[in-house]
Amino acid sequence: MPNIWDVIVVGAGPGGALAAKRCSRNGLKTLLLEKREVPRDKVCSGMVMGEWAQSILTDEFGEIPDDVLVEPKHLLGYAVHVPGATVQTLDVKTPITWRKHLDYWMGKKAQEDGVVLWDGARVTAVEEKNGGYIVRLNKGGETLEVESEFVIGADGARSVVREALFPELKPTYWHCYRECYNVKLNLPEKRFNFFSTIETAPFYFCTHDKENFMLMEGGAAIGEIKETAAQSMQFLIDHHGLDPNEEPVWRDGCVEPILYREMFTGEFRPARGNALIIGDAAGLNMPVTGEGVGTSIKSGFDAANVIIGAKKSGEMAQDAYLKTIDEVIVKFQDIYAFSRRIKAAAAENNPQALSNALLESWDYALKLF
Repeated sequence: MPNIWDVIVVGAGPGGALAAKRCSRNGLKTLLLEKREVPRDKVCSGMVMGEWAQSILTDEFGEIPDDVLVEPKHLLGYAVHVPGATVQTLDVKTPITWRKHLDYWMGKKAQEDGVVLWDGARVTAVEEKNGGYIVRLNKGGETLEVESEFVIGADGARSVVREALFPELKPTYWHCYRECYNVKLNLPEKRFNFFSTIETAPFYFCTHDKENFMLMEGGAAIGEIKETAAQSMQFLIDHHGLDPNEEPVWRDGCVEPILYREMFTGEFRPARGNALIIGDAAGLNMPVTGEGVGTSIKSGFDAANVIIGAKKSGEMAQDAYLKTIDEVIVKFQDIYAFSRRIKAAAAENNPQALSNALLESWDYALKLF
């Protein structure tokens, strides 16, 4: 196996696949590492939210094929449910799939552009050496070392790349849950439905239909996940006719790093030298909405462009990438104005104001870039 590369991308999700594909298409010898064998599942809505994210994906990969999408293939948009307020909707055509299908398609398209993909390759360490990087990994029972001039960390919430570059950083984690039910509830069809109450705001949970299932998803502080998921189910029983005896077909979950304070204060800057961190690994899940696919796609696109330029100029990639991150942080901070409105509406016991604030926050986030 070759061991010297221009770029090593760790993590073959949407952001990693896009960054790798773009680097390779621009003449850089690129290795994409994925710790699990592909195709692999990922706890995620499977939606590419926002026209800006869809536009980047289409420009780089083309339209998502019908055989990658799953029924209903596209949602009509979003619906906000707050008891005591009218149901409000946003119309945004949104492709829907399982992440297993989306990531596998993107990885295949990246390989068509010359990217070398190693799956089942679990990275254990990243070390700087003479201005470049040594990446250690386990693959097929072997311990390997590969070298590169640039590294992109796209390896998710518990990023090995982030840990290697910033060992002093100790993120707070948020626990996400997903439960799959074989039911059809009386809810707006082909909508991503999200639910909040005066008592639970600013937190919410959501449902959407996919194939013949209803997915219920949400988040909670570590240690509170069972209680929170049970509250969400009870809400659907009380307000939308879910049978209290209904059992999920399956349930699973994941964690997300919460790094907004560290990013906003400058305590954490997701780049060091020629190593750049993107997507969830960088804490770039969207405030309020929690959406991560679009921000992963955008940060992967930005990281690739910076590396392409740095390779030509001979300059370090860090400063140019952090300028793009600063632009994201400003927009993220803007969303926090909506968080204050959401909390104020709940404090005033005003369901319609809460619904309005939630709707407008999502509308803003979906048009952020």
